[in-house]
Amino acid sequence: MLQFITVNTKQKAVDQGVAQHIIARFTQMDGVSQLPHLPEWLGRMVEGGHDDEGLKIAKALNQAEGSPWNTRIQFADEDKRPEHVITQKTLVGRLKNIILNKNHPYANLPLTDDKRIVVLINYWCAVHDVFVGDQLPESGKACPIVYKYSGVYFFLSLLAPMLQVLAQRMDFSTEAFAQVFGEAQEHLESHGMIAMDPEFWKPGNEAARMNRSGLDPLVSEFARAIKLVGSQGVTL
Repeated sequence: MLQFITVNTKQKAVDQGVAQHIIARFTQMDGVSQLPHLPEWLGRMVEGGHDDEGLKIAKALNQAEGSPWNTRIQFADEDKRPEHVITQKTLVGRLKNIILNKNHPYANLPLTDDKRIVVLINYWCAVHDVFVGDQLPESGKACPIVYKYSGVYFFLSLLAPMLQVLAQRMDFSTEAFAQVFGEAQEHLESHGMIAMDPEFWKPGNEAARMNRSGLDPLVSEFARAIKLVGSQGVTL
C-alpha cells in the first residue's frame, strides 16, 4: 500500500479519492510517519491528518439525518448514482484547502471533533434554507450550484467570518447561521443581493457560469457584510 500511494499519486491517471482513503488509513496507523523510506511529502500529509478528517466530515454530511448532503456524495468506492451531486475527492479537496488548517476558526472551535461536524451540518442546513429553499431534486444534474464545485468553494470560504461572528455567543445552530445571512443582506451591494436570490444558484443561471476568479469578489463582499453584522452585534 505504501508503494502504491508513493508511486501512483504522482501519476495523472490515479483517482485522488482513492489516495485520500489510503492516506487517511495511514493517519490512523501508529508510527507510519516515522517509516524510514516514507517520502517527506507523504509524511506531512499523513501527520497532518487532513485527509482523515475530511473523509470523516464527508461521511457525516452524507449520512446524517437532516443533512442536505444526505446520500448526495459519491465516494471513491461507489458507482455513480443519479442522486450524486459531487464526488468525495472534490468535497474533501475543498475541505482540506479551505477549512482544515490550524489557523481556521473551524479548527479552533472549543468543541469535540463530532460536535464540530454538527456545526458544519448546521451551517449547510442554513445555506440550503436561505439559498435553495426547495427540496433537492432526485437527479444530481438538476441540483442547485450550491452543491456543486463553485457553491462548495463559495460557502466554505464564508465559514470563517460566520464562525467568528457566532463565536461571540457560542450559538452555532442552523437558525443562528441563517439569521446572520439575513442580517448581512443589509450590508450587501447590488451584485451581492442578486446572489441572495435562490434563482442565482439554479442550474444554467449566473452561478453556473462563474469560476473561482468570478466568485472571489462575491466572497469578499459577503465576508465584509458578515463581519459588519458581527461588529454591530448579531441580534439572536
